[in-house]
Amino acid sequence: MENYNLIAHNYANERSRSRIGLEEVRNLLDRLTTNRLPNGLPEGASVLDVGCGPGIPISECILQHSAEVRLFGVDSSQEMVKLFRANFPDVPVQHASILDFDFFGRKFDAVISWGMMFHLSVEEQIRAIRSIASVLKPGGYFLFSSGNEAETQHGMMYDVEFSYFSLGAESYRSVLQANGLTVLDEHFDEGENYYYLAQLVREM
Repeated sequence: MENYNLIAHNYANERSRSRIGLEEVRNLLDRLTTNRLPNGLPEGASVLDVGCGPGIPISECILQHSAEVRLFGVDSSQEMVKLFRANFPDVPVQHASILDFDFFGRKFDAVISWGMMFHLSVEEQIRAIRSIASVLKPGGYFLFSSGNEAETQHGMMYDVEFSYFSLGAESYRSVLQANGLTVLDEHFDEGENYYYLAQLVREM
């Protein structure tokens, strides 16, 4: 998203000081550690951070988890990708829109998207959910934040205008279910961000 190019450094500085979202990410990673190999060691899980931004704190949290995780990132802001590469030079990351993305030619145990989905229009979010569902492994998880009410808002961040679109909880559940995903949890965090955790229960 080009608007994030204009605020990349300000956003990165402020977001790096926030711990919001980390509890949800850790809980998801704990779910992944229950999938173990016969020798008792945690199975290496592949996780995609969609809208990864500079990578701190979400990607950093994933990499610091006790489970063996192979992390991948994607962001539509070129400046955000530059910051991510500087922070995590060994993590594969692409500058691309989720609507036009090759997903590294692989499938994932989990896809996480914090603070990105609501920047897409309603139609684009439906396309994004369909694409994400198609690259989840059976039983894989999709964790994302968006609104719980159907609405459109416009606001300013660091003097740059942004638009926000929410399908609302009922429609998100319906779209997720139509793509083989069942919602396991929904809740607000202390920053009033609303989360959806869904699991792929059938492949389309």
